[in-house]
Parts: sequence; structure tokens; C-alpha cells
Amino acid sequence: SSLFTIPKRPKAEQLTVDYEAETVTIPSDYLWEAGKTEPSVIASSPVTIGLAVYLDDASEGDWSIYYYRKHTDSSFRSNVARLAVPKRSAAPVFTIDYVNEKTMEIAGGEHTFEFLDTPGEFNGSGTRVNLEPSDTSSRILKYYKKATATDFKTADGLLNIPRRPTRPSLNWNSSTGVVTDR
Repeated sequence: SSLFTIPKRPKAEQLTVDYEAETVTIPSDYLWEAGKTEPSVIASSPVTIGLAVYLDDASEGDWSIYYYRKHTDSSFRSNVARLAVPKRSAAPVFTIDYVNEKTMEIAGGEHTFEFLDTPGEFNGSGTRVNLEPSDTSSRILKYYKKATATDFKTADGLLNIPRRPTRPSLNWNSSTGVVTDR
């Protein structure tokens, strides 16, 4: 009598998220699908998946990438593996110190800022951010906390900086000592 050994189903390798690029690269011999629950059919072609659409999804629950290695002539397909894709964290909070025309909070190098009326990003430097209010219109400061090796960049925050109030025009009557608005 001959024995026929049936090999075990191989395990899918653990894929990793590139948090800074917001991608997952699926190897060429794998198939994948994204979902909040395991799909019944996994058939998408290998690709580098851009994750932003999943990170910014406002609906309940986190997304996952379900994937497996395809079968070969000498091997079964692998088990279905799951890679959790957590939601993007909320924006940090920055508020206005109206007296000093800065943020109330200290901004570290992990924070990135941009005034929407003045293109060009800049990083926090361990100090409070100068808000530079305009005399003619309000300004908006966009900001976020940068990605790390283990976290995606946060959602963008927006801080509305009101325009500087117009200076009052006063008239002083030197003979009466009375100050009035013009």
C-alpha cells in the first residue's frame, strides 16, 4: 500500500502597512479584498493599495485587508489572513491666544502647519505658532500631526483666525477734554 501525504495549507505572510505612504503592497502571487467583514470572495489583483479612502471613512468600524497566497501546482492556497487598517486619528487641538497672537498650545516638530492664504508648509519647533492675523480678512491655519512608523498622519485640523479688528478712530476735544468716536 502507498501512503499519500496531503500537505498542510501554508500560512499567508504577514503584510505590513507603510504608515507614511499610506499604502500596503500586495505581493504578485496574492489576491486581496478590503472590507469591514471577511468577504466571501477574494479576487482583486495584486497591487499597492492606497489606504486613504479607508482611513477617512466616517462610517462605523475599521477596515481590514483580507488576503491569501494563490495556489500553485505544488501547493494549496494559503489561509486567509487579515490586516487591520485603523481609522485616521482626529486632528490635534490648537486654539488662539488672542493677547499674544499665537496658539495656546506648543507645537512640536511632529506637527505640520500651513496658512491657506500663503502656500507652503512649515513644522512646529517646540514653541507656540505665530498666527499673524490680517488687518483685512480672516485666515485659516491648516495643521496635522505627521505619520510615524506606527501611526498614520492625523486628520487635518483648521483654525479660523479672525481678522484684526479695525482701530477705532477717536477725536479728542482739547477744550472740553472729551473723547468721542469720529
